[in-house]
Amino acid sequence: MKTLKNKIQIAIIDDHPTMCHGLSRLINQEPDFHVCATAETILDAKKIIQENAMDLVILDIGLNDSESGLDLIPLILENKQTDILVFTMYDDIITAHKALHAGARGYLTKSEPVRQVIVGIRKILDGLYYVSESINQAIIKQFVSTRSQHDTDPYDILSRREFEIFELIGKGFKPQNIACKINLSVKTIETHRTNIRKKLNLSDAAEVSLSAVKYLQNRKMI
Repeated sequence: MKTLKNKIQIAIIDDHPTMCHGLSRLINQEPDFHVCATAETILDAKKIIQENAMDLVILDIGLNDSESGLDLIPLILENKQTDILVFTMYDDIITAHKALHAGARGYLTKSEPVRQVIVGIRKILDGLYYVSESINQAIIKQFVSTRSQHDTDPYDILSRREFEIFELIGKGFKPQNIACKINLSVKTIETHRTNIRKKLNLSDAAEVSLSAVKYLQNRKMI
């Protein structure tokens, strides 16, 4: 039997006390895991990062603070040689992309069975990345796709109106704002967005937004 000192040390950062307690119980049932610290705020999280030796951090990025939990990822990695598993309500690929790009090794949504946290921890400790099944395929496409803007340039594929809407989406405008800006109904904007998604072979509205943002970023670099 492993002593406490020899167990994998895990910290939990989540602003829901019930979730912290439940995760702690689940993790501590594993013979080789031990929850060494918990935090419910950004301030407490920064404190435990400084004061505790840890092998892995379970991080909820939707904390009830002015700062985003995403900002903790580089701080954790700067101070500790540790892995990070994001465990969050956010189930969109844009947020997942930001978390993984910042250095997290896993991204698990709270819609998944909580037992998957253990699966995720073990995958990460084995040197692998771990992502929720609900967004796995979309994330894989974003990270490994070799398709560039020149392969499917929206300017060549979309109509003039669709391209105008695509650019506004990339600038962060919501359908309601776009409708007001170009004097069309929200329903019409939604129809155009659906057509854009189909023409660019994208899976959902979130991927349309990400594709639009990336297109504008790439265009600035040319």
